[in-house]
Formats: sequence, C-alpha cells, structure tokens
Amino acid sequence: MGWTVRVSGWLSLLALVAMVGCTSGVSVVGGPADAGVTDMGPPACATGQVRCGGTCVDTATDRANCGACGTACGQAQLCTAGACALSCPTGQSACGTTCANLRTDLQNCGACDRRCAAGQVCSDGACTATCAADLATCAAGGDGGVADGGAAAF
Repeated sequence: MGWTVRVSGWLSLLALVAMVGCTSGVSVVGGPADAGVTDMGPPACATGQVRCGGTCVDTATDRANCGACGTACGQAQLCTAGACALSCPTGQSACGTTCANLRTDLQNCGACDRRCAAGQVCSDGACTATCAADLATCAAGGDGGVADGGAAAF
C-alpha cells in the first residue's frame, strides 16, 4: 500500500509538470512546441460583433467603438447604427451639437437657431416681452439664467 501512495504522488507531480510545460509553450517531450499545430488565435466573435482590442463589440451600438474600433462618441452622445448622435434629456431638443429647451432658450426659441432680440424672453417657444405665468425661469434669461441662453453644449 505504501508504494501505491508514492507512485500516485509522483504521477501527480509529473502531470503538474506536463501542464506547466504545455501552458508555457515549451514541449515537455522534447519536440517543438505544439508539434507544428497553428495557433488559431482568440475565439471568433458573435455574429454582428468585431474584435476591438481583444474584446468583441457591436460597433453599431458601442459608444467606445462606434462604427469602427477606437471611434468614441462624446459625453452626451449615443451610438446608433454605427454613428454617434446627440442624446438630449427629456424636454430638450438637439440643435446642432447642443441640447436646448425650445420653450425657454433665448438662442433656440421655438426652433433651433431662432434667437430672441435684446430685451425679449423666450416664453413657451415664442420671443416676447414677458414670461408666461407657468415659466418661472424665462424671466431670468432662458433656462434658469444660464449665460449661453440655456443650451447645454456637449
């Protein structure tokens, strides 16, 4: 019984040495590593994905790899169909590269790039002399008195 324990221990050690030799790329039996077998590389990506930096991604929706590996979208943008597009919060509209509240924005009053004249406010999307009763911020000069007329640039 004692010799079976010793043989079992040596076999375990031999198996461990063989595994270490295989993972290091060095042949344990004296021949060339992998015996001429070609390395197949990393596993294939799922349908609709490509490998970017070792990771499979969907370039149609991935903000860090939008349309192509390494093409990142801006902070307020989403990747849609492989193109970065502005993603505005609820209640705001995309005006070029900014999000604007068309109800109160002095630079985008009622529509993008429609500016109110000096002395006017943007009230419910119209340039007027006074604020509508339901808009507490329009008297302050747009979206809460933001100096740029309230449009958020990203």
